[in-house]
Amino acid sequence: MFSMKKAMLTEDEIKSGVPQILDLNMAFFTQQCLYTMVKLRIPDVIGAETLSVKEICQRLGENVDQDLLFRQMRLLAEVGIFVETASEDGENQYCYSLAVQGKLLQTGVEGQPSMACGVHHWSEQPVWKAWSMLPEITSGQAKGESPFKRANKKEIFAYYKDHPESAEHFNEFMSFFSDGELRGILNDFDWSVFNGKQICDIGGCYGAVMKVVKEKFPDITTINFDLPEVIEKAESIPGVQMVAGDMFDSSTIPSCNVVFMKHILHDWYDEDCIKIMKSLHKALPSDGKVVICDAILPKPGVTNPIAKSQKNLDMLMAIFGGKERNQDQWRAIFEASGWKIDSVLPMTSGGPLTGIITTSKV
Repeated sequence: MFSMKKAMLTEDEIKSGVPQILDLNMAFFTQQCLYTMVKLRIPDVIGAETLSVKEICQRLGENVDQDLLFRQMRLLAEVGIFVETASEDGENQYCYSLAVQGKLLQTGVEGQPSMACGVHHWSEQPVWKAWSMLPEITSGQAKGESPFKRANKKEIFAYYKDHPESAEHFNEFMSFFSDGELRGILNDFDWSVFNGKQICDIGGCYGAVMKVVKEKFPDITTINFDLPEVIEKAESIPGVQMVAGDMFDSSTIPSCNVVFMKHILHDWYDEDCIKIMKSLHKALPSDGKVVICDAILPKPGVTNPIAKSQKNLDMLMAIFGGKERNQDQWRAIFEASGWKIDSVLPMTSGGPLTGIITTSKV
């Protein structure tokens, strides 16, 4: 089973390798401290001020453990969340203001995005417990289950249906990513070819994509489609029809010529993706098209910062029972469900992690 030939290191390799392994192994220390800051809304407490830890605790209430809070903030100052200074009152207290990254964790700042929802989503207990299931699932002890289901007894969307606060963090974080990609979706893809047609954004959350498409291409009929519990929270958007349904049930998909899906299929394993694409095949006319905005992983051997980010996200999707894919893997799903790839367009202005794949019926 195990190799009898061990890989040996030089003394210099050991000296350089040990700190790197320690850094990797300690990465979650920082993440959990960051989660504590967001849970306590420390960035909102500080805002544009510079405060001592004592002053922060006074604003939070008497029960806060001042020493434990200080030690977390001291660590997070080392990774660019806070700026640490000494007080000017002669008491030499530790004081903190928000660094650029810390400012992104404020909430309710007009015209400025917040990533606090992402810290909640990736760090809260149901996701944290799911990561602990990774060795068990990988070893084959629970075939057919995602780590998330193994840890929480439900798949992620069923869990969110029963836990609306967690669902809110998830939906806000997806909207955050959507906002960052909208420019690329509009500028890199030629939507004008669909003038006079009906486009339905499957899994469109609150309708951000169809809103900007309608504004720039008023001759396109736009529909935003999602689960009932999502649509009931969506605000009305002029020119965008809001429809509730289930993408696995073709009878609930509204009449349209084109389906658009952004980061939807990566939520599912191959078997479910094929079911979704077959459902769309049944719902759309013979000349219907499906346009997919999703990650396209590189070929084997490609290593760079973009590929690293894609592979990190792929592991996140693995926890939830999903998967990022390369072009060959996408093609296999489409061919198994009656579709073929017409074009693959890398996004340039909206983020290099994503591509746009256009498909039509075979």
